[in-house]
Amino acid sequence: MPVLSAGARIVAEDSVCISYREGFAVWGCAREIGLRADALSLFADLAGREATPQPNGKTKLIVPVPPEKQAYPKHTGTVDLVLLEGAPGMHRLDPDVVRQRLLNGRESGFDLATDYADAVNVLLSHARTWSLGRLESIEEMVEVMIARIKAESA
Repeated sequence: MPVLSAGARIVAEDSVCISYREGFAVWGCAREIGLRADALSLFADLAGREATPQPNGKTKLIVPVPPEKQAYPKHTGTVDLVLLEGAPGMHRLDPDVVRQRLLNGRESGFDLATDYADAVNVLLSHARTWSLGRLESIEEMVEVMIARIKAESA
């Protein structure tokens, strides 16, 4: 996939474990990514794969993440949280918007913790938050995302 080809490492697709008692760390297990079924029409390298129904009722295309691209078992430092929405291009997103999404936007089956506001606040204190809106192509979206993150990291 273009993001992995551009050098990004993936901590997690949508769920992480956060440690903050003895320093900040994020654990993930991104052995695979679940993409929307329409990803087949967006990524040429997914040709021949088939989307399958998931336990939550959604149909997803499950794509393995190569071991060298997995940021596992833990990541420390700054985390980039990118929501795929909004105006075209990549823009900084108010952390309060992300906080509300993380606290209120849990789907059934992902709402196992009763109170994780402290963990969300710690994560956001170590995160840059972004919105990434659709551009002309997936390749352009990846280029914009990688360039913005690298520029912020410099």
